[in-house]
Amino acid sequence: MVPEGAASPKLLRLLSFIGAGVICTAAINVWSNIETNRHRKTFEATERAQESSQVVKKAFRIGLSEFQRLEIKLMQAFLFFLL
Repeated sequence: MVPEGAASPKLLRLLSFIGAGVICTAAINVWSNIETNRHRKTFEATERAQESSQVVKKAFRIGLSEFQRLEIKLMQAFLFFLL
């Protein structure tokens, strides 16, 4: 039998089980925060890459349209001198 002043083994097992549950829950929450931050950083990096590619595409379109206007002007000048 268990001495009268000591805690019973069932109570100690219950408290150990509850403590393990608290520790596991805290570990799961920390892991979830780490994964959330990793996904957020990946998403932000992808957004920045997409924004920079859009800027490059826009600059290329502007540059191309400027080049096309210059080409048209040169063709007009060439035709003007031929006629």
